[in-house]
Amino acid sequence: MAQGAAPARLFETFGPPDAPAVVLCHGLGLDAANMLELAHALARQRRVLVWNMPGHGGTPPAEDYAPAAMAQRCLAAMDAAGIEAADLVGFSFGGLVAQWLAASAPERVLSLVAYGCFAPFHQPAPVGPVQRAALLAAWRLLPWQRLCRQFAQACAATPQGQAEVLRALGGTTKPVFLAISDALFQSFVPRPEQRFAMPLMLLRGDKDANAPGLDAGWAGLMRQHPHAIRQIIAGAGHCAHNDQPDATATALRAFLDAVSPGSN
Repeated sequence: MAQGAAPARLFETFGPPDAPAVVLCHGLGLDAANMLELAHALARQRRVLVWNMPGHGGTPPAEDYAPAAMAQRCLAAMDAAGIEAADLVGFSFGGLVAQWLAASAPERVLSLVAYGCFAPFHQPAPVGPVQRAALLAAWRLLPWQRLCRQFAQACAATPQGQAEVLRALGGTTKPVFLAISDALFQSFVPRPEQRFAMPLMLLRGDKDANAPGLDAGWAGLMRQHPHAIRQIIAGAGHCAHNDQPDATATALRAFLDAVSPGSN
């Protein structure tokens, strides 16, 4: 953190304090600020909580980045904000965190949006142990700046989206990035009977480079949730909320209004 800079905030809330709550979980290498445009769009009718995972947005790192551990961090942020239960939107790695939270504390989750994320209970890991080790070894060899550029290009389909990903990556470090990547690859625990008790939405961009793996997870989820809402954002990569913010916010508002009407 630069000298004189304000300390990073663990969480922030926006919108009417007595409105229904929605919690946004950011992705690997990103931060709470990466979700702010979406947060402000939803905050017209809802109380929106955005929070930083450890090691993101300039916050201190953690020893354990497993989705189950991060789910506890999310619950702690909800507790600190006085939110008993909320609609939960989890993006990318944050979507794994959201699914673990919904499975372990369903009473805290009113609805679940699995956005641009795999399904850790409903599909096998996208890469095996040997591939995982090789991929992480290759990333370790890359200079951090180059890895950030490659990651931004893989995440976003538009110049503004890529620029926002690069900005957010400035608030984390290569060791944290690698630790969460490893945690992501190891988070798949076959539990095909797992069913989420709350309404479910599956969301991704049409240009998401991870689409084959995400769709495999969707297939597993749909076997247990045949009435889940599926939405694909046109002209968007992995970070649909950065590439096509208006369309992403509109899709989320429509789902949330249907399952949990906001305040007028």
